[in-house]
Parts: sequence; structure tokens; C-alpha cells
Amino acid sequence: MRIDVIGGGAAGLYSAILLKKSFPVAKIGVVERNRPDDTFGFGIVLSDETLGNLREADEPTHREIAGNFAYWDDIYVQYKGQVLKSSGHGFSGVRRLTLLQILQRRAGELGIEVRYQTEDAGVHAHRGADLVVAADGINSAVREGWKAHFAPSVDLRTNRFVWLGAKMDLPGFYYSFREGPGGIWNMHAYQYTPGESTIVIETTNDAFLASGLGIQDEAATVALVERIFADDLNGARVLANRSFWRQFPTISCGSWRHRDGDTPFVLLGDAAHTAHFTIGSGTKLALEDAIALNQAMVAHVRGGTAGRAAQIDAALAAYGEARRDEVGRIQHSANVSLVWFENVRRFWHMSPTQFHVSLLTRSKQITYENLRLRDPEVVKEATEWWNRDQAKGLGIADSGRPAWVDAPPMFAPFRLREMWVPNRVAVSPMAQYSAIDGVPNDWHLVHYGSRALGGAGLVFVEMTCVSPEGRITPGCTGLWNDEQAQAFARIVDFVHANTEAKICMQIGHAGRKGSTQVGWEQADWPIDESGGERNWPLLSPSPLPYRDGVNQCRGR
Repeated sequence: MRIDVIGGGAAGLYSAILLKKSFPVAKIGVVERNRPDDTFGFGIVLSDETLGNLREADEPTHREIAGNFAYWDDIYVQYKGQVLKSSGHGFSGVRRLTLLQILQRRAGELGIEVRYQTEDAGVHAHRGADLVVAADGINSAVREGWKAHFAPSVDLRTNRFVWLGAKMDLPGFYYSFREGPGGIWNMHAYQYTPGESTIVIETTNDAFLASGLGIQDEAATVALVERIFADDLNGARVLANRSFWRQFPTISCGSWRHRDGDTPFVLLGDAAHTAHFTIGSGTKLALEDAIALNQAMVAHVRGGTAGRAAQIDAALAAYGEARRDEVGRIQHSANVSLVWFENVRRFWHMSPTQFHVSLLTRSKQITYENLRLRDPEVVKEATEWWNRDQAKGLGIADSGRPAWVDAPPMFAPFRLREMWVPNRVAVSPMAQYSAIDGVPNDWHLVHYGSRALGGAGLVFVEMTCVSPEGRITPGCTGLWNDEQAQAFARIVDFVHANTEAKICMQIGHAGRKGSTQVGWEQADWPIDESGGERNWPLLSPSPLPYRDGVNQCRGR
């Protein structure tokens, strides 16, 4: 079996290593346009979870990588002159070049040919290969050459960022937020080897333009960073390495595989997808892609050559199926994280404690309860601050110490102008479609009343329409006459008399095309009492058959 790998970065080399281990007699070759010691950037970050995956996939590689790690458990956040710390995060950093050299040595041990300073010759050069792994990076020529098949989409984000290094030690991951030319400038920094750290500087496009920096002006970039973050750097020298200002492209593909005649191609790593650097998952995704591809090949490709094309197609399909959900989950978290950083100004009014927790939980991967497991003291301090702040805002003296002070923030009361809500739990029940001529009845009283008795601070009623023509179904509640208003008043009076909850209404209108049109003769719309299927006539507008105001629509 012949496997060609395009790209000698972490994704391509690790994929070649794992496939060679699994298929020792396979001929595996890697082409890489750069020299062996060319690398852009400084260090990379891997989580404890990813390290465990590497150990299972290839223990010798993991052992050498682990021997070169700088490990940390803490995150520090500098905000408005105060540095806050949280623990329990479990990350490791390694020099990017060191990682590549480890993979290069391992590939050599396994007899994999890696041709450096070699441009990929194009599709024709891979004729006859049983598999071509396209690990050719964020600007993948393979992906761009077959856009119609891979269906890539690119979301170019607004913020500007630059990768730099610094001759400094750091006790953990370090964030700093400083006012600078035109706006707020963010530093993301971590140590990857003693005395050396990666720093990523990020800011809005408006702030970047206000700074007067050129995209490729490394000297001016270093000088500005050393000035804005002087207190964080503490005299450390900032290093550049093709440190050009960029905007992050979030890349997704409709498919990661394509067969060109007899030759199957598959995308790996940044060629297939990207995840914003604020959750540090680019290298993680690439290495875990390689693991999943190898596992799929082992599961589907058997000995001999008969039917091999179909086996490899099945393996590539399984690889895509195995990875899509996880990649999508990480991309979603990364996108939520990057939006937080794009909008730091929104949080600039926060106290240091609130800002700290907002930053840590920004991607939704770390929740309130998860943060409690990692660092109970941070959650305790944040909860106490929150409840003190809320008590002050609500005019409650600290000495009174209401019951919710020691509870999670969701149980703190809330005031909206003159309305007091006992907690921050809101319930929005499903539409019941049980009203008659828009009038809510005993069913609604019990349904909404029980939700209020359950302790929610705010209970919504289902979508209620302001005209009979605006209903989705004849069973929708309405508020266009006195009878309906009186029926709702009964429900509200019950909630207010028996609970502390507040109750509110969703006002809606289905629109002309989506609304129920009542008035067709019922003979045209028979009801099948047995529950069987009926082929309903196609009419426009499409009425919904009903009996006693309850939607009975089935079929089309």
C-alpha cells in the first residue's frame, strides 16, 4: 500500500507515524516545502486529555514530548492593575520546533521518507497512491483546488492578532488587558520552556489602525508591545518570528474527502478546519485527527489488494463521522470564546472578580459547577462578591444576610424597574394548543400555576396572538377580547396569590403565510378517527382541520 502525505507539520508527520506503525509494509512518503528547522511561532499548548490520547496512540512519541514539557495548573488574569489567579486547569507547553523534531526523529525510526524543501507537484504526482493525506495547512492547495467537492467556508474574524515570543518565565497561563492606542489590547501568554514564553497580542481592527502599525512591521510591533505591556513583561525582551498581524479565518468544510479517479484524498488538521487560538486547540485537533484517521484505517483496511479502494473509502467515511461532532463542538466553543475577546469593551465596567469569572467561563466549556471542581475558592469568592453586590443594589443590608447569599447566583433576586423577581430562573412552557377561541382554560391554570409553584422566578405563558388571524392553530391562546383578558387575569391572580413568581406573556403573530385560515368546509378535511394516514388535498392557503378548537392536523 502506498500513502502520500502532503505537509510535514505536526498533522502530516504524526499521521504518517501512526499509519506506518499500523501498516508496516506500506510505503509512506511526506513532502514538505520548508526546511526541517523552519517553524513559525514559538510554543504550543496541549491539555492533559490530549496527552492521554497521545500516550495511547504512540507511547514513544508521547514519552519524548512529555519529557520536554513545561507544565502548569494555574491561570493568571491582569485586569485594571489587579492580578487574579485560578487553579486546576492542567495544561502543558512545548516549543513548536521541539515538537516537530521529535516527530521527525520518530518518522525516521520507522523508515518514513520525508522530503524537505519540496513543493508538492500537484494531483498528477499522486496517481497510483492508495491514499493521499492532505495536511497542507490553513491555505491548503488541495482543499482550494477542489472547492466544489470539499465545500469550504471561511469566516474571517474582525480582530487583529500577532504571535510573538518573550525571554521570560511565567508561573502559568497569563492574560493581561491594557488600554492602548485606539482601544483595549489583550495579551495571551504561556511558558513553553524555561526562560521562554509565547505571547499572542490581540486587539480590535480599529485599535490596530489607530496604532499606525504596518501588518509586517515587526520592529514597530515589538516596540509597541513592550510599551503597552511593560508592567507584565518586567523588562523581558520580546521576540519576533515572521510576526505579522493577521485576522483569524474560521474554516469549515462540507466534506473532508474526495476521490479523484482512482486516488482518494483526505483533509487533516488546519486544511479541514480551524479553531480560534483563544482555546488553544489547533495542534490538538491536528494530532487527534491523525489518531482518528489511523483508527479508521485499522478498522476497515484488511490485507491484500482486492477491494482495497472500497475499504479505504469506508475508512475515510468512518474518519469523518468519528471526528465531525468533536471538531464541531470545539469550533463552537472557540467561536464563543473569540466573540468574547472581540467584545472585551462590553465587560470593561466589571469588577475584577466578575471579569475574572467571565473570562474563565467565556467558551462555556468551563461552567459554574465545573469551575467549582477546579478551584472552589474562586467560585466561593465570586459567589460572595456577587451576592454582596446584588444585596447592595437591592437595598438589602449585609447584616440581614438573606437566605440566597450563600446560594449560587441563579438564586439571587432581580429587580427590573419596579418589578421584583425572587430568583433568576425563568421557565418558558411549550405551547399547549388547548385554548378555545383563544380563551385559556383550567388546563392553562394548572399548567402555568404548577410551574410557578415549582419555584421559578419568572414564568412565561405560551405565544399569545393579538388577532384570530394571527394564530398558528385554532388552539392558540389570544388576547383580542375581554373574555380572554379575564381568563388570563384568573391565572395571574392565582400565581400572585400563591407564589412569589412573576408571570409574563409572549406576544406573537404567525404572519399572513403562516397563520391559520379558518372557514373551509370540514367535508374537505376528514378526520381519521383510527389515527391512520390520510393524503390530505394540497390547498393554498392551507387550513388546519380542527374539532372543538383543538388542532387535529395529520398528514400534509
